[in-house]
Parts: sequence; structure tokens; C-alpha cells
Amino acid sequence: MLKFNLLQTLRATILFCSILGYGCEHIWAQELIDQATTILEQSKEFRYSKPDTAMILAQKATEFARQNKNSAVEAACLRNIGILYKNQEDFTKAIEAYRQSLDIYRQLGDSSGVADCSNNMGSVYKYIGNYESALEAYYRCLRIRENSKDSLKLASIYNNLGNFFSFQHKIAQALKYYQQCLEIQKRTGEERGLCRTYMNLGICHLDQDSLKTAFNFFKKSLRIANKLDDHVRIAQLHTNVGLYYENRRHYDSALYYYQRSIGYYHRIGDSYGQALAWHNTSNMLTKKERYLEALDYAQLGLDLSQEINYRNNTRKIYYLLTNIYMQLEIPKRAIANFENYTALSDSLYNEESAQKLSEMQAKYATQEKEQKIQLLQKDQELHLAQIDLRTSQRNAFIMTLIILTILASGIIIFYYQRQRALKLVATKNEELHRKRIDQLLKDQEMKSINAMIEGQEIERKRVAEDLHDRLGSMLSAIKLNFSAIEPQIHKGAAQQKMNDLLDKAVGEVREISHNMLSGVLTKFGLVPALNDLKDTVECSGQIEMQVIVHHLDDRLENQVELHLYRIVQELVSNALKHSRATEIVVQLTRHNGDLTLMVEDNGIGFNKTEVVKKGGMGIKNISSRVSKLGGIWNLDSSKGHGTTTTIEIPV
Repeated sequence: MLKFNLLQTLRATILFCSILGYGCEHIWAQELIDQATTILEQSKEFRYSKPDTAMILAQKATEFARQNKNSAVEAACLRNIGILYKNQEDFTKAIEAYRQSLDIYRQLGDSSGVADCSNNMGSVYKYIGNYESALEAYYRCLRIRENSKDSLKLASIYNNLGNFFSFQHKIAQALKYYQQCLEIQKRTGEERGLCRTYMNLGICHLDQDSLKTAFNFFKKSLRIANKLDDHVRIAQLHTNVGLYYENRRHYDSALYYYQRSIGYYHRIGDSYGQALAWHNTSNMLTKKERYLEALDYAQLGLDLSQEINYRNNTRKIYYLLTNIYMQLEIPKRAIANFENYTALSDSLYNEESAQKLSEMQAKYATQEKEQKIQLLQKDQELHLAQIDLRTSQRNAFIMTLIILTILASGIIIFYYQRQRALKLVATKNEELHRKRIDQLLKDQEMKSINAMIEGQEIERKRVAEDLHDRLGSMLSAIKLNFSAIEPQIHKGAAQQKMNDLLDKAVGEVREISHNMLSGVLTKFGLVPALNDLKDTVECSGQIEMQVIVHHLDDRLENQVELHLYRIVQELVSNALKHSRATEIVVQLTRHNGDLTLMVEDNGIGFNKTEVVKKGGMGIKNISSRVSKLGGIWNLDSSKGHGTTTTIEIPV
């Protein structure tokens, strides 16, 4: 009996230890999965700001998932790695990671995962020019999404198909898918999706040179992005609005939006967007012939693009630097950058061809496809030979050009060297003296204008108060006395006319007093005053005026509101007098401690250089008021393209 009890106790102990061991192992495995999931989420956060760190974290998460044999987490990690390789433009590795993830999702029977991977693969295939595989992947995703009844994900694949056809400039098909996407988003009220789709529609119309329609879509998208405080979309929209103004050849406005996009991309940690924004800004400065500034921005963009391995942007900046150095007459650096551009272009082409070759070999095994592969290889060899020939011809041409330039420069320098040396010191002293005089005159002029504006406002207030308090009171008293003796006077046409004139005089005095004091502005603030001005302008029925306000819920300081109102009055008055416009748009946007005022009209425009050179009182008044508010302003106009005035002040 004792032996039996001991045996039972031993068995219970062994069973308890087994259960305890299994529980510990289960807890340890769950901890590994939780850790892998946490690291994966951290990797996603660093995708754009710290891509190298994101890759290390993604590979670690994949290792943990494999150790615990959790296929679902491993598939998610591999898909994330594919996205990181795609961002680095390493498309071969991106496709391989997506394929591994896709195989796992298929084994698990996870159709949603298959759709996500197919969507990602379509984007990579599109980028490397393998449009057949891209469309096949997108349609595979679309079939799954249509059967899943998930409206938001269905809208997403519609959007990507729109992007695919827009990328190929097949605008009719792109618009068809964007419209299907838009209908779902309007029905579900998904504002972030609406913001993205409006932006994509704007890009489509920009591609068709439908500039006004494109700009209207960008405005709709920007309105939603500001409401959601979506800095990612705001950054992208600033880039697209800059492109809109660049197409209109309004380079000042384009430069303004490109430079603003740099700050937004920096805030959200998007290194790729920031590198592209530096390239765009440098390109605009080059078009404005500000080559030294363009050189600084191009170098910043080049350094960042090389750091994050953004090779396509690196290639574009090499080409831009070639042009800048040629304009600066530094041929040695121009040649060096051109050689870098050519080498990188050839490298990207070779990688693209190798990827297409690999795709074809993996997909086709028949003799017919082998022949196609051989043809592609021959085509690649022929292309490389053509590149070598073109490179040799370009180098020979450039070297000949450099030699001729050096010879011509040597002759010119030898002839003018002595005269130039004698004039150099005198010219510099004269220029310095002239700048000092110009600055003193400008300072004195600004003081005079400020004093004049301040005197005008004081005199406006005094005259308005006198009109209202003194002349208005006297006219009211006359009206009262006239009413008292009216029964004693024989009524007739003269008496009625006198009564009407007296009423009209009282009304005119009140209206003049109201206009001079800006009564609506004083009582209710800037926005109601602008709406009051809008109603006055539209009374004629010949011009339409819009007032658009973002994030301006509270009133500003009285002086700030008064100066801004006077500026808008001046700009609207100029548009009514000179522009023959049918539409005026006034936009006020408050964001991160800055207030931006933009006044646009669709009138006949003018020669900006001539107007600024004349420097009329209106321009001087606006400049003085903006300076007094500590702000900056920009006037952008050309004949036949309307006028845009942008003012930015701290509040």
C-alpha cells in the first residue's frame, strides 16, 4: 500500500512539472511574438525618417517570428521589408521579399494578405516599367477586394489603378478609377481618402494642362488636409501646387510653395520628400538665374539623396548641377557631374533590364520565351554599345568646347586684365557708396510713408467722428424741427423734395462716417468686414468675390486687422480699376503661428517689373503696412495670366 501511494505521488509530481513546463514554454513563445510585433511597428514608424534603422528592426522581427514559427507575423515582417527595399529603389530585393510574403499568405489562406502583397508588387512592377506584371498584380488584388465587401480597401485599389494609368498618361482610364474611388469615399465620409483622391485628380488634370481644374482639386484637397492637420498630405499638396505655378511660369509662386514643402517634409521626417523638395527648389532658382542659391539647394538634395540611397533623385540632381556649373562657367565640375549622371543612368537602366530578365526567366520556361530573353540580352548589349558611343561623342564635344572656351577666355583676359584691375577698386567703392545712399533714402521714404499712413488713419477717425457727432446731430435736429412745423406748411412738391433731400443728407453723412471708421471691422472683426466688402463689390453683378478662411476663429489685434483690411481694400480696388477681372479670391490661413493672406484675380495681369519699378503709392502703402507687421510679401503677375499677391505675417 505504501509503495502504491509513493508511485501515485511520483506520477502526480511528473504530471505537474510537465504542465508547468508547457505553460512556461507557451508564455515564453507568446512573449517572442509580442516582441516581434512591437519591433515591427517600430520599424514602420522609421520607414521614411530612419530607413536603415527600420530595416534592422524589420529583419530582427522576422527572426523572432521564425524562431516561434508564427507564419502570420513572419509574412507581415517580410512585406514590411519589401516596402523598405522599394523605398531604397532596390527593386530586385523588394520583389523577392514580397514573393516570400505572398507565398506564406497563400499557405495560410489569408486572402487579405494576398491582396496587400499583390498591391505592393504592382507598385514596384509599375516603377521598373514591367507594366504587364503590374496590371496582373493590381487586378489580382481588385478581385479579392470586390469579393471581400471592404469598401475602404476597395477604394484603395481603385486609387492605385488610377495612379497606374495616370503614370502611363492614360488619363481617361485613370479618371474612371479615381471616380469609382471618389464615390465610395463620399458615401462612407472617409475624409483622408477624399483628400488623397482630390489631389490625384488634380495631378491628372495638371497632366492634361487643365490648369484651372487641377488647381480647384488641389484647393479642395488642401482644405481637408488643413482641417485634419495632415502634414503628410499638406507637404505633397505644396509640391503639386508648386508644379501648377511652374507650369503657369509663375516662378516666384512656385518657389514659394516648393520652399514651404521643405519645412513640412522635415517636420514629418520624410527624407525622400525633403530630398525631392530641395531638387525642385534648386530647379526653380536655376530658372530664375539665381545660380549660387540653386547650387546650395542642389548640394543639400544630393547629400541627402546619397545618404538614403534615393538614386533616381540623385541622377536628376547630377543633371541639374551640370547645368548650374555650365552657367557659372566652371566646366571641370560640369563635366564631372555629367559623367556621374551618365554612369548612374546606365546603372539604373542595367538594373531595370536585369530585373525584367529575371522576371521573364522565372515566368517562362519554353523555348519561345528563351528566344525572347536572348533578344532582350542582345537589345541590352546594343543599348550599352550605343551608350558608350554617345558618351564618347559627348566627351569629345565637351572637351572641344572647353578648349575653345579656354583659348577665347585667355585672349579676352589678357586684353582686359590691366583695365579691369584699375577699375575694380573704384567700382566697388562706388557701389558701396550707392548702396548706403539707397538704404538711407529707402529708410527715410519708409518713415515718411508710415507717418503719412498713421496721419491718414488719425484724420479719417477725426473727420468721421466730426461728421457723425456734429454734422450728423445738426442734420438730425433740423429734421426734427422741420417735422414739427411740417403741419403748418402748405404741402407741395417743393416741400416733399426738401424732405427727401434732408433724409438723403442724413443717410449720406452716416454712410461716409461708417466707411471712414470701418465700423464693421471695429465692432465685429476682420472676417465680417471682408464679407461686408465682398457684398459691396458684388452689388454691381459684374464680378464675383470669394472670401476663404482657415483656422481663424479668434480675432487678431486691432492694428493687425486694420492693416490687413486696408491692404485687401487696396488690392481689390486695383483689381476693379485695372484688371478687368470677373473673379477675385481672398484667402486667410492661420497655421503654426503664421498668418497667410493670398489675394488672386483672373484679370489681364501686368508687367511686374514695370509696376515695381514705377513704385506707385499703392505698392508703397502695401509694402509699408507689411513691414510694420513684421511680415513678407510677394507680387506675382504676367500679362494675360491674372495677379496673385501673397503676404505672410507672424501672429
